[in-house]
Amino acid sequence: MKINKTVKVPKGKLLTIKSEITNNKIFSLKITGDFFVYPEEGLCIIENSLINTNYEKEKVKKNLIKILKTHKIKLFGLTIDSIINCLFYESPINY
Repeated sequence: MKINKTVKVPKGKLLTIKSEITNNKIFSLKITGDFFVYPEEGLCIIENSLINTNYEKEKVKKNLIKILKTHKIKLFGLTIDSIINCLFYESPINY
């Protein structure tokens, strides 16, 4: 299953997630939008670390929290919940 979703997160920011789910696992993932991640390579770390995670809301969220803490990644204009909501939102808002 391929996912290509764009949603508007609180404070007017846009978030786009393109992913492919194979055998109920995240096979590929690309997160883009008008937000910032520190350090700069943090976004790549998040995307790569979520590969092979079971495509289950709670497992992805738990793994994402662990990744941010382990790598000391800060999100600006973006939250863990906004990533989860975009990845699992059933009726995406496309812009």
